[in-house]
Amino acid sequence: MKLLQTLFAGLKTVYVVPTMAIAESIKEYSDWKFDNVEFVTYAGLKNFDKIPTVLILDELHRSGAQKWFQYVTAIKPYVAFTLGLSATPIRYLDGKRNMATELFREHVVHGPNLYEAVRDGILPEFDYTVILGDVEKMLIDCTNPNTPPDVRMKLRKLDLSNYDLAERIRRHTHNRHNKAILFFKNIKELVGADNDIKSWFGDVPIYEMHAPLGESRNKKNLSMFNTAKRAVLKVVNIANEGLHLDGVTLLIFVRRTSSGNVFMQQLGRIMSAKKPDVKPQVIDLVGNFQNLKSTMLNIRQESKPATTSTKKTESVLLLSLIHISEPTR
Repeated sequence: MKLLQTLFAGLKTVYVVPTMAIAESIKEYSDWKFDNVEFVTYAGLKNFDKIPTVLILDELHRSGAQKWFQYVTAIKPYVAFTLGLSATPIRYLDGKRNMATELFREHVVHGPNLYEAVRDGILPEFDYTVILGDVEKMLIDCTNPNTPPDVRMKLRKLDLSNYDLAERIRRHTHNRHNKAILFFKNIKELVGADNDIKSWFGDVPIYEMHAPLGESRNKKNLSMFNTAKRAVLKVVNIANEGLHLDGVTLLIFVRRTSSGNVFMQQLGRIMSAKKPDVKPQVIDLVGNFQNLKSTMLNIRQESKPATTSTKKTESVLLLSLIHISEPTR
């Protein structure tokens, strides 16, 4: 943000975000004064009749949505400077469209991918633990040819007659995390999860964020979560991107996703350049770990060519992050 403020000082700037909640987070945690900046959502560009000198497109991948893309391409030709920002510019479920090259052609600068950022100490190392939370899915995956052979072998050996999910989560987290975020598929699953969460973490404040709560209530819940010393945040389709979460070191995947973008954005909720008090950890209850392997390698291939040696090294690193928790010791 300091660089942007220096580059665009005094220039009329429009900063485009998917939601105003992201804009509030940027203003709260950035040292940019924003005197010359107007925030607007991608949807808000529809009726936006001002032509700025600078157009900043945050979470650039979101600009590929059909209507939003029309709004962006309508204003972009009249702007002197346009800057796109995204850690995940590829729209994997939209024909793998690369919004960076689509909107900026060859004028694209790549930062380090997740593997490189962890390797170089920019982001902290993290534990990624797969705890088999869905017995029915486990039985299906035993015979699914798309399930990695080593995982199928482990699944076939499992004794599912006395499976205690709560005990496994407690055993693998070692009560070392003060704050956790859980991503759910829908509100029904989110609402019904409180008893399970208490069996995992004890008597802990539980907050939730989802669209039906409304912007004001979500903002209040986020504020209370951020100021709490110990808490759990349950979310549905909110907080994937752009929001600052204070002190979160544990992420639990309760939602399956086939989107590499969603996976990486959710993983990013516990990945901060600020050194955490404890090592961040992911608990994967739904098998999203297969996205971890494919997505990280895809990012390297899209950013710059990888040699056979680097691909092998990264594969070894990724596999070393994955720990399958078996029902019996």
